[in-house]
Amino acid sequence: MADIHVLSGNGLGKWTLVFHFAMPDQDNNVTINYRTALINSGLGGTSTMTEGEGPGQITSAELAQIQAGELYEYSTSFPAESGATNNTELLTSIRAVYACDLSAVIARLQKQLRYYGYTGSAS
Repeated sequence: MADIHVLSGNGLGKWTLVFHFAMPDQDNNVTINYRTALINSGLGGTSTMTEGEGPGQITSAELAQIQAGELYEYSTSFPAESGATNNTELLTSIRAVYACDLSAVIARLQKQLRYYGYTGSAS
């Protein structure tokens, strides 16, 4: 299972990265599990990647985790040729972007889903 997928470039030095972030298995402010809220809200539950075992594809196991709300798929653009002089430096840069985006993206989702799913009467 992979957390980081590097997909196609745009020919201008930017590459599409697809990150898979673990969604916390905890409840929001109205006792709805964030994973359930992620799926039911339509913010998660799908992948832009083709299912398969080859390069640039998502495995069936990863896809099942996304569909269950256990993982959130996030795409970003990355300027791969922006200073790295070898693959080790490039991969270090990509992992740093992943680490930085992880907390920010999950925090944003939790904020968006904080009250998702509340139902009640007007009285």
